[in-house]
Amino acid sequence: RFGAVLWFAGAAEQHPLLRHLGPEPLQDEFTAGYLKNALSRRKSAIKTALMDNKVVVGVGNIYANEALFAAGILPTRCADSVSAEECRRLVVEIRSVLHRALEAGGSSLRDFLHSDGQSGYFQQQYNVYGREGKACRQCGTPIARQIIGQRSSFYCPQCQR
Repeated sequence: RFGAVLWFAGAAEQHPLLRHLGPEPLQDEFTAGYLKNALSRRKSAIKTALMDNKVVVGVGNIYANEALFAAGILPTRCADSVSAEECRRLVVEIRSVLHRALEAGGSSLRDFLHSDGQSGYFQQQYNVYGREGKACRQCGTPIARQIIGQRSSFYCPQCQR
């Protein structure tokens, strides 16, 4: 649903659509130092920055919400205000969320199925995504929802700062 096949005679990383992309979150190049530097001039919300493919590729809405919760970072925080220690936690949690999602077969939303007809089961592990008004699994505070960058964002007002 989100793919394309393009022919390019040169090196793939030099294709005009690919040369400005950030690193894959599971690659060694995605470090706390890299993330801190990438966020240092960004005035947007941290959640918006994480979903920007120029910063890091492959962190979509669901995984950004879940990683920010796990790292204890409010999604509305200005990206350039995230500390080096918070960047370290965020890198760890982004990787953790993605690994858990892969192990669970991903997330199935309404009409998506894998090529074998099976749905993913990661949505059963969500801590915040889609849980507006439900009790936070850590502290019991109701999960809040806010639109950030034209996307629904879910967070715990108590656990995330």
